[in-house]
Amino acid sequence: MLTRHRHADRLRARFQGGIRMSTLALLVILLLVLVGLMVVGALGYAVYRRPVLTQPLTVALAAAAVLVAMVTTLASVTSG
Repeated sequence: MLTRHRHADRLRARFQGGIRMSTLALLVILLLVLVGLMVVGALGYAVYRRPVLTQPLTVALAAAAVLVAMVTTLASVTSG
């Protein structure tokens, strides 16, 4: 009976540590998204203010695609 309690205590400790780690990972992902959106917004604003840069609007879209890829990668690494 004693081994069951020890096993349950270990599982609880592991679960509690996992909650802290996943919360930290979620905060990092949130900050990454916010900074990435600021960068994409700055690129979009630069294109808006300088119509000559209309062609490089693709840069803003590519930056958004890279951001999504990074967030997806981080989310898959932290969940597994």
